[in-house]
Amino acid sequence: MKNGYRIGLFNKRGFSSRSPYEGGNIKREKADYFKNLEEKFRFEYPNVARIFKDLKEGYLSDAKRMDEEAERVKLNC
Repeated sequence: MKNGYRIGLFNKRGFSSRSPYEGGNIKREKADYFKNLEEKFRFEYPNVARIFKDLKEGYLSDAKRMDEEAERVKLNC
């Protein structure tokens, strides 16, 4: 059930597009959104807050990967 909720939240955020040089800024904005939710619900709903934390960490990981890819693209130009 938790995994289904997490997947639903992830899919609800939709897709995004960016230039090849932009990096992970959009992903960091999404991570901030889930960070705020995690902090808001940490004590009252710890299981839900954990889902928000997992989503935040996933977006931050994606942002880092996209930053690295943008740097590679810039170096190859």
